Amino acid sequence: MMTRDDIRQVLARLEQTDVTACEIQDGSQSFIVKFAQRGDRLPHYVPVAAQEARTAMTSPSGVTVAAPATGYFRPAHPLTASNIAEGTAVRRGDRIGYVEVDSVFCAVIAPTSGRLHSIQAKEGQLIGFGEAVAELNPMKPGTEDDAR
Repeated sequence: MMTRDDIRQVLARLEQTDVTACEIQDGSQSFIVKFAQRGDRLPHYVPVAAQEARTAMTSPSGVTVAAPATGYFRPAHPLTASNIAEGTAVRRGDRIGYVEVDSVFCAVIAPTSGRLHSIQAKEGQLIGFGEAVAELNPMKPGTEDDAR
């Protein structure tokens, strides 16, 4: 079984090469690493803190929430019945939906507190990494307690 340390070592080696994609299997476990462009050393595997920074982009109408991976948009996890609708107040870290990648559900996380202005992605829609999933109107500083 591969450990996080093993994965870090593999990623460090790949960063020193011209490899653009790699799939590694260890028993029943496997993972895929794809670099955005040849020569670009930032893989699609991104630590959570960096992922949060990438998922929030400012637009004229608010904050765009971007997909954390390429896959099919799901507004709710199949084991839960709830999903968030437009107009709902959310806090930073709340789940707005999921991106299904080979039966794995990656949470789409609200990067800031605010009111969900719109959801651009539709149920089952194929979306790409970094593609807009939703639009948030951010809360004014000091009003985060009013998000619920």
